[in-house]
Amino acid sequence: MATDSHCCMSLRYVLLLVILSQLCSILVIIHSSSELSSDVSSYLIGRTGGEVEEKISPSKAFVSPSLQHTLAAEGVEGVFAMAEPHGEYLVVKEAIVGGRYRVMMLQEAQNQAMKKNTGKNGHDETTSEGSHGLTICTQASLDGVKEIAMQAHAFDGPISASIFIEEDIGTAISYLARLLQCSYIMNVAFHLVFQNDKDAYSVMASDRVDEVEKITCDDLPKLFASSHENYNHIFPFPNNALRNIAVKAALTEYVMVLDVDIVPSSGLNQELLRAARLMVSNEIANTVFIIPTFEVVQENILPQSRTDVLRWIEVKKAQPFYKDLCWKCQKHTRFDVWQGNHDSKLLYEVHWEDAFEPFYGIHRNGFIPYDERFKQYGFNRISQVCETHVAGYRFKVLYNGFAMHQGFKVRGKFHPTKEAEMKRNKALYQEFQKELVLKYPNSPRRCT
Repeated sequence: MATDSHCCMSLRYVLLLVILSQLCSILVIIHSSSELSSDVSSYLIGRTGGEVEEKISPSKAFVSPSLQHTLAAEGVEGVFAMAEPHGEYLVVKEAIVGGRYRVMMLQEAQNQAMKKNTGKNGHDETTSEGSHGLTICTQASLDGVKEIAMQAHAFDGPISASIFIEEDIGTAISYLARLLQCSYIMNVAFHLVFQNDKDAYSVMASDRVDEVEKITCDDLPKLFASSHENYNHIFPFPNNALRNIAVKAALTEYVMVLDVDIVPSSGLNQELLRAARLMVSNEIANTVFIIPTFEVVQENILPQSRTDVLRWIEVKKAQPFYKDLCWKCQKHTRFDVWQGNHDSKLLYEVHWEDAFEPFYGIHRNGFIPYDERFKQYGFNRISQVCETHVAGYRFKVLYNGFAMHQGFKVRGKFHPTKEAEMKRNKALYQEFQKELVLKYPNSPRRCT
């Protein structure tokens, strides 16, 4: 009987260990692979607002311990108190990150510490922020963020993603953590963005992070599947504020603002950096690197090279982005030039024309913030490209890098208030153009 009792106790002990191990794997705190210097620790604490752990596992997800603690102890009020203000919004930066992104944070912390020490020793310090490399900066609502999986798997650099939260905060955190784990996403950081309206969030549900234990991978497609789809939101969707927040949090020297459903080609970051290395520093500061973007049919395998895209275009499985929806918004990329023989050139130059809104990469020191008055649908990217033109930037297109949207864009699939939003934002854009004349009085360029 004593032996049976001992066996039962041992079995219970083993089961307890298994359960604890599973719970720890759900919300795991990432550690670094070695002890951190005080400079590195202080940098990471500044970025995360929480403690710095000592070992990192690139394959795990990380939820900010200070966010978990605050939400559990103080609820919505505590989260709003710890968040950073950004205009009319509140931001919890790097709230949930993939393990590989956390490794990149450590590397950036070490770089910053080295720069600090170099400055102390009297040597020249680089003026650029961030490590050499390219960060994709994107934004989404909670129902749309699932699209990030394809983007993250295609890109081998970091992705800085601003997520606009209009739901119960605890459930949102749990969902995002599970999304990283179930989709094997390791290179993404989620920044939580809230409307500064505490009462609106206080009436929501439990605000408990431990709800993640109840969410399975099979549950993910059903959660937030269509609650705010196509701009049907509780609050006006702040595309441009979200973009600015994502860029501000980027880790690298170059940034590229993409929509969450745009997939970069393999090696896009290397192609952009290779082209930039051929330029002198003052030329880089005034150049945007346009990424030719295509709509492609939905298949299991996407084009992997420029040659693949040309072949897909030939058999009508690919076409330039927005070709049927807003051709004037994209045609100035000069896809005809891109499809021609480029004699090993890396770039070709194009000129701004009205309504141009390409996706592009840029040195972060030259990034012009998006005007955050533009919300919902219409003119939010057009206005920023317009200002980039007026400010004197040159537009150069990558030959060997590109991006893709799965599925051809078609008219008619829009929310009911689209036309009213377009009318409002068009009037705002006209006012915006007048403001640019005053902002850049010596520029001969205009957006008309």
